[in-house]
Amino acid sequence: MSLSETVTLAPSRADELRQQVERLMAKMNEASAQLEALVAEGAGECLPDEPMQRLFRALVELYAQKFDAGERTLPCGDVRNMGATNIMVTASGLLKGANLELFELGMWQSFSGTR
Repeated sequence: MSLSETVTLAPSRADELRQQVERLMAKMNEASAQLEALVAEGAGECLPDEPMQRLFRALVELYAQKFDAGERTLPCGDVRNMGATNIMVTASGLLKGANLELFELGMWQSFSGTR
């Protein structure tokens, strides 16, 4: 789904938003490459927590907004090379941060039909 299909705005505002998204995508691609390089070097612990938490919160909010709009893509795409432990540690951290139990996640999935 393209931006023009999902957002109905005045033409000038739509163009402005499209340009903003394109600039952000370039920055995100650059930041992702730099973060991946740091992690590959084992230097991830050198980064302070607060910027990572802000970025993570923004990405979670973005993913939820897209989910609510009917998009059902996986948040990380192909995760085969991420490692199951990394995924479980992150999922556990998200649940703990929201004071949720795994049982509650299962119940929500069952009731909402999102499985």
